Amino acid sequence: DKATTKKLWVQLRGQVMVTAVDRIGRPTSLKCKVVNCMLKVDDQPTRAIHPNDVIIVESKDGTTKISLADREVTPDVRDAVLLAFQVTGNEDELPADEVLGTKDRKKPGDKWTIHREEAAKNFQLRGDTVPPDAISGETTLVDLRDYAGIPCLHVKSMMRVENYAPGMSKLPPGFKVTNSVTTAEVEGLMPINTQALAPDMTTKLTMDIEIRGTAGIKNSNVLIKKHVSREVSKQIQGVSAKPVNSAPASKPDETNH
Repeated sequence: DKATTKKLWVQLRGQVMVTAVDRIGRPTSLKCKVVNCMLKVDDQPTRAIHPNDVIIVESKDGTTKISLADREVTPDVRDAVLLAFQVTGNEDELPADEVLGTKDRKKPGDKWTIHREEAAKNFQLRGDTVPPDAISGETTLVDLRDYAGIPCLHVKSMMRVENYAPGMSKLPPGFKVTNSVTTAEVEGLMPINTQALAPDMTTKLTMDIEIRGTAGIKNSNVLIKKHVSREVSKQIQGVSAKPVNSAPASKPDETNH
């Protein structure tokens, strides 16, 4: 097997203006005037983005486009810059609350099972058929924290998908996924005010996929193994989050998570 590794790293400061939202207020397009941007592709710094550049992010029908106001960007730069932004590309996609949250009142330390049926619906909207019984996971309300005077929920979620590989629904004829495990972990601070941005968020994704099939004139057996590992951390700089003492029970369904 041939291993291919791509490392992308971005640190971006800028002024962001949301230019369009979906029916429930999730951003679908935005502009960012850059104050400072540092990019690395495979540990090599690149100066593709400069101060005062205007980054345009547009998402539609599941595809997100990144461009600059006066020029196009390379695929590597596009993928790196995309790490700094989150936009919604399908208005019918269920919000995170309906997949990972709960309508029941919870206290710090409580856990609950994620909603597999809703997760399966979102996969379907992205073009992947994943049965609910292939999905598992849970969410934990870790504690409550104050972030610059804004009450937040410290939430941790995990989702695991077995034997169905997201993004692998359109394989060539004769090939199929024979084994796969995909794990997504999200941990962050979710403002109780749903109009506020999440000030601290880390997302981890790992995928191990095995694909088998036949190819060539002699229908030779082919085995493809794919490993993907991705971790994205986003923080609003300048303010630290502090635990809230004697905080009342919260309603996770009132947050963005």
